[in-house]
Amino acid sequence: MNKLNHLQGFHTHSPMLKRPLLLPLISLALVLSACTGKIENSSEETGTEQHAGEQHAGEQHAGEQHAGEQHAGEQYAGEQHAGEQHAGEQHAGEQHAGEQHAGEQHAGEQHAGEQHAGEQNTSVLLDELDRTSIEEANNSEEVGLVAPDPIRVLERPRRRMNLDQLDRAIRQVSGGLFWSERRNNQDQNLFESLSATLGKPDFIQRTTEDLTPSALFMKFLDDASRQVCGKRIELDIAAASDPRIEPASGDVVLWGTLSPELSSTEDPEAINQQVRSLVLRFHSRALPAGESARLAYWRWLFETASLVDQSPVSGWRALCIGLINHPDFYSY
Repeated sequence: MNKLNHLQGFHTHSPMLKRPLLLPLISLALVLSACTGKIENSSEETGTEQHAGEQHAGEQHAGEQHAGEQHAGEQYAGEQHAGEQHAGEQHAGEQHAGEQHAGEQHAGEQHAGEQHAGEQNTSVLLDELDRTSIEEANNSEEVGLVAPDPIRVLERPRRRMNLDQLDRAIRQVSGGLFWSERRNNQDQNLFESLSATLGKPDFIQRTTEDLTPSALFMKFLDDASRQVCGKRIELDIAAASDPRIEPASGDVVLWGTLSPELSSTEDPEAINQQVRSLVLRFHSRALPAGESARLAYWRWLFETASLVDQSPVSGWRALCIGLINHPDFYSY
């Protein structure tokens, strides 16, 4: 300021010097104005650069925000895609469950249709039944809905025949022959003569009959069978050789309609059939057709006796004795 005042005074007091001094002043003013303009320009540039930096930072922030929003959008799109995929799978599962339910419902309807058809068929069959009148229903037998008690099968041990029953059984299978002994030109029935010995009651000292298959009983039964079977064979052979003697029927003859000299090796099936007939006659047992254990047992006895004596007749005799001594004959 002092310099300006001094210059102003100098300018006032020295008008002559006014023109030469203006040029430096103007130059100084231009320099100052130039400096001032440069400073302002620098401030403006600095402000511009700062504004540009802030704008760049804003743009960078906007870019990061846009990138974040884009990432969030992508994440949201991924989640939305996963949700849609899950929804698709859930929809597919529901559709599969719906198809399965529809299949079960169809199967149930089909089963119901078959049941309905069965009921309809049953109803048709019931309609075709004959109807009974009230009078017929009243005369019919009343039947309870509760099952009756099962009938108990009474079992007991096998019993031996008494002497009278045994005598009749031997007469039946032998064609009227019985166990006898010749006395005074008369045939005495030994079952009657030996009745006391075999345990028949006399109703004086004994009132009940002994029906045990004792050794004594078996010995007398064996004697009776040997005698009766021997008589049967002698009568049949005599009738075959002498035409004057009337032969017995095939149901009585031990070998039936076969030849007494026929062996099992010549016609085994015919021998088997005759053995079945004898077992049915003596034991009331029908052997099945073909091979069986009982048939093999009795055929073995026939073949063994035939082989020992070299005669099929001995086989038939042994078979007759064995059938009478068997428990199926003398017990029931």
